[in-house]
Amino acid sequence: MSPNSKAVTKYIKGYSSLSLAAYQQLGDTLSAQRYQQAVVIPVFNETPEFIDRLQKLPATGKTLLILVVNCPAYSDPAARTHTQFFINHLHQQLTTQRIFKGAAFGQAHSMLDVLLLDITIPTPPLLNSAIKSGVGFARKVGMDVSLHLWHQGMITSPWIYNTDADAFWTSQYLTFSKQTFTSEGAIVLPFSHQQTEHSPLLSEAAACYDASLRYYVLGLRWAKSPWAYHTIGSTLLIHAESYAQTRGFPVREAGEDFYLLNKVAKTGRIYCPQEPHLQLSDRASNRVPFGTGPAVRNIANQTNNEQQFLLYHPDCFTLLKHWHCMIPALFNNELSAVRSNPVKTLINNPQEIIFRDYLWQGLSALGLNKALLHAKKQSKSTAQFSQHLWQWFDGFRTLKLIHWLREHCLASISYQQWKSCFQQQQIPFLNAASSDLSSPVDVCRHLQQLENSTLPFKGGLL
Repeated sequence: MSPNSKAVTKYIKGYSSLSLAAYQQLGDTLSAQRYQQAVVIPVFNETPEFIDRLQKLPATGKTLLILVVNCPAYSDPAARTHTQFFINHLHQQLTTQRIFKGAAFGQAHSMLDVLLLDITIPTPPLLNSAIKSGVGFARKVGMDVSLHLWHQGMITSPWIYNTDADAFWTSQYLTFSKQTFTSEGAIVLPFSHQQTEHSPLLSEAAACYDASLRYYVLGLRWAKSPWAYHTIGSTLLIHAESYAQTRGFPVREAGEDFYLLNKVAKTGRIYCPQEPHLQLSDRASNRVPFGTGPAVRNIANQTNNEQQFLLYHPDCFTLLKHWHCMIPALFNNELSAVRSNPVKTLINNPQEIIFRDYLWQGLSALGLNKALLHAKKQSKSTAQFSQHLWQWFDGFRTLKLIHWLREHCLASISYQQWKSCFQQQQIPFLNAASSDLSSPVDVCRHLQQLENSTLPFKGGLL
């Protein structure tokens, strides 16, 4: 894959968030610099300590840290003031060089330079369009700069790191991009949420949320889904070529990582390695409208997590696996014939026929009939047909189907009910531990061990 490929050139000219004039000024400032890799971090209401953590990591070459300062439209005045304090502190600490309004460059360490992009100022001159708030736009700006610098030969590695200021990185983090990958479009690094000693309530809430994430991914892997990977922005490396092919990060207040990976997975593999492992903060926050921070805050505010915290019904994944197994059969058989195949290993087995009917109703509501017509028209073999159907039934529709089943026949269950099913070996993809799983923290650790046993994992369609 070449920095001068058609996809990269087309993206920079037609889809980048930065103006050509901004690229020219950035190029003039950084023309004498050469970096092994770039790390993109969106910054809002943060303290500068994370820069110290990053600069202490071993590296095989020089790193460019791209910080994109943003303030969501819903943020409170105190958070905005704190963000401005961060900007002022960084200018003083690094003795930054102004590139143009909203952009500055400085050296944090002999092996770490910092490019600060402030998109909180009114009509920043570096942008192609009107400013948009939110972490999705911030990640897009940082990635677009990285892509351009790679395109110009100033960055060697095509793998662009995406992470967050609350992440804690291991010593292998910055050396990982030196490895050779052939068909991967993105890499999702393994993670765990830190346990906060001073707040057991937060630790328990984070453990519940962490367990729900792993439960979902383990369910998808058991169901043989190509979309069985985590979608957490702190843990990503995106290949520059794949980023350009999929037209970059969606401009969203949250969930941008999910939607980007959903596109990347259709053109390249999503690789989930065993190392390097990241630790993520369990902080409760309102930096984004949904995601880890708000989820932890909401769970912590519940009076009884075991009763109030809900997880998907395990039979959702059994129905999902059944659907996945039926996809090849639909090429040479009518839908009516395939619909009658029985579903196996349901917890609610006496209601198997009812749930099976709901499965096909849900798929029909998502547009299965139209997708089948298109796939059969475009295919000469079962393999081609299956590929077309998987392009349609992507990670987004997978989640929509589970939500449809939740609303119509398989209501989510409480954490207490779920743990009981788990301990009674009623969830086929979760092996109960012999040790005590009384606390959410214990359950979370056990699920992490189960997930680690499935690594390395490759998702996506290639």
